[in-house]
Amino acid sequence: MIANFFKKTTNLSLIVTFFVFVCFYTASIFLFKNVDFTLFYFFKKTYILLLFLLFVFLVFFIEQKNSLSLNKGYVSILTVLFLCSFPLVFFNVKIIISNIFLLFAFRRIYSLRTIKNTKEKIYDAAFWIGMASLIHNWSFVYLLLLYVALVLFKKFTFRNAIIPVFGIVTPLFLYFSYALFYDKLAAFKALFHFQYSFHFQSFHPLHLLIPVTIVAAFFIWILIFNYQSTKRGSIEFKTLNSLVVVHLLISCFSILVATQKNGSEFLFILMPFVILLSNYLEKVQEKWFVDLSIILFFTIPMVVYGLQFFSEG
Repeated sequence: MIANFFKKTTNLSLIVTFFVFVCFYTASIFLFKNVDFTLFYFFKKTYILLLFLLFVFLVFFIEQKNSLSLNKGYVSILTVLFLCSFPLVFFNVKIIISNIFLLFAFRRIYSLRTIKNTKEKIYDAAFWIGMASLIHNWSFVYLLLLYVALVLFKKFTFRNAIIPVFGIVTPLFLYFSYALFYDKLAAFKALFHFQYSFHFQSFHPLHLLIPVTIVAAFFIWILIFNYQSTKRGSIEFKTLNSLVVVHLLISCFSILVATQKNGSEFLFILMPFVILLSNYLEKVQEKWFVDLSIILFFTIPMVVYGLQFFSEG
């Protein structure tokens, strides 16, 4: 029943999705940080809320514009529930801004499937990846996604392969000019210091272990299911689906090398994970399992928030 409600994108389902997100976001402010409530703090949290709403909108827009999912209704609610399962992401402004820049890049990368404005799309995608790299330097790895898209969409030529270099260098050059003028070259050089960590002890607390374990389980299962089911799809769907899988694997790398593992880094895998999960739920014939999966993803943030509430008590 609950799956049928979110299966179609209606005004009511979108209102419920928005309400769920705002409730969890507001609760996170009081549960996960000590609040010194001032007018400035209120405007700051409102600004961050708007950033996340923009993020959710962009994920939905990219999916809808490129027909990446078999069911658009699941994408919006799963995106919101995924975000709420890792509430510390609401306090990491750099992560959300870099991911918004990456979404602008992904919008251009996935649209390479059409024949219009190919060179402009390649440059724009690389430019936004460069912008994201100024905030989170490991974002540059998504250049690989751009080159994979060129190969999958049969647009890989010498000229097209060179364009991303100019695209990603543009924001770097602009930032270098700024750093040189204001004597902040140390900050510019820091962009090329790629710190990494393969320690996962921070996932041990239950409020992180539970969502990470469930996401990892679904991650493995949908990849296995995806490999078997795409054999019967159309060539266009197979191509797009392959790109989403590559996108997911590259995003996993971003999680593995993250120096601060508190759940906010999972924002990188959100878009490809939600799309593949939505496709999986649409293809599952056992409707009770679909209902159970949606309920499970509703339950995760409630358990996470409940654990935090009782630990504070």
